[in-house]
Amino acid sequence: MDVAIVGAGFAGLAAARVLAERGIAVELFEASERVGGRARTIHDDGTSLPVELGPEFVHGCPEVTLALAREAGAELEEVVDRHHVQRGGRLVDAGDMWSRF
Repeated sequence: MDVAIVGAGFAGLAAARVLAERGIAVELFEASERVGGRARTIHDDGTSLPVELGPEFVHGCPEVTLALAREAGAELEEVVDRHHVQRGGRLVDAGDMWSRF
């Protein structure tokens, strides 16, 4: 082993991959029983909607990120990017909210 990486979150996994591609022997250590760090989806029995924890959204379509997810066999779900605001006591569509940031 040339390099020890502590944590199998997004950064640890990416670092391990880059180093391994360069022929560097890497050992990856993770305290929990799963990889992914804080990114996680849980499914509550009381609802059909998934509950996302941590950095769970990939905004836009960054090809590098999507290619890595496909390569890892990650399950991706299309999410409707709609937002609502309250105006006059009613919820109304906020339109393209991201363009205003």
